[in-house]
Amino acid sequence: MLLAMASTAGLALLWRIRVHDAARWTTERHRAAMRPADPALSAPVVLNPYQGQQAQRAELAARAMGEFGNFVRLIEADGDTTARRWERQLGRGKYQAFRDRLIAGGFAQWRSDSPKDGWQLTAPAAVVLAALTPTGPGGLLPLGD
Repeated sequence: MLLAMASTAGLALLWRIRVHDAARWTTERHRAAMRPADPALSAPVVLNPYQGQQAQRAELAARAMGEFGNFVRLIEADGDTTARRWERQLGRGKYQAFRDRLIAGGFAQWRSDSPKDGWQLTAPAAVVLAALTPTGPGGLLPLGD
């Protein structure tokens, strides 16, 4: 009986070693197949997180510039500069940033001394958009957006 148990345990151990070797051999074979033949291609890749942040800032600036351009074109076509119309579409912070940017740049002015009377464009949309820099309009987005 002891001999049968020992031989069973020995066979189980040999079977586990064989399975382990087969699995290791298969894994190494698959790794070798996935590894490129050129050692230069298998070199580690170093990622620059600042490059990703720079690309994200450029994308946000381009999106803000596009929204600003659409805002200016629609204001020129529509003539409606009321906050009630634009805050629903853009949000209060973005609307105020766009409006303040136009007024600070000299492309718009208040209709009177009181801001309650509203504001109006003083330059055509083409002139406003031509004055934008290619890197994007600085300060178009409020800090929260």
